[in-house]
Amino acid sequence: MTEQVMQTLIVNPANAPHVQENLDNKEIAILRLLCSGASNADIGQSLYMSNTSVKRKLRSIFNKMNVQTRAQAAAEAVRQGIV
Repeated sequence: MTEQVMQTLIVNPANAPHVQENLDNKEIAILRLLCSGASNADIGQSLYMSNTSVKRKLRSIFNKMNVQTRAQAAAEAVRQGIV
């Protein structure tokens, strides 16, 4: 997680939307694994998903969270108490 992302959330947490209720159970599981540092291959193996399915779910998560990177998604997940 970059210092800039953390500072943005610390300075103005209202900038981040509340999206936990928009995530399905699989997306939450993926997000938790992502936050633990798992690669797409690791996530797929843990959740019995293909690499393509993991990528699709990550895109969906990023869109719902209005973020563009794994680090931003992780920061938002921590801020919202998802992980």
